[in-house]
Amino acid sequence: MRVLSESEQSFINQVYNIVEENYPDENFNVEILSREIGISSPHLYRKIMKIADIFPNGFIRDLRMNKALSLIKQKRKNITEIALDVGMNNPSYFAKCFHSKYGILPSKFAI
Repeated sequence: MRVLSESEQSFINQVYNIVEENYPDENFNVEILSREIGISSPHLYRKIMKIADIFPNGFIRDLRMNKALSLIKQKRKNITEIALDVGMNNPSYFAKCFHSKYGILPSKFAI
């Protein structure tokens, strides 16, 4: 882990805020993120990898999984509804991503 410069912290905050605003949109992706920030997709990949050691699509997916985890803990919706709420229209892909991140299927976690 390293200390981020002020410009790196500002950039990551900008990325986070844009992803936070758009994660429920199933069409939101790296290309849209790069347009919103105002840099090319390859430049976005390089910058996020340098700062956070994660690909931009992984950054988006991780935020979606964190939101999903929070929603599952609330126990107000079923797994399919939660998948849709976090911008993932394929429940089986959602389950795969959730399992990959947390080591448990969302249906098992919800119990």
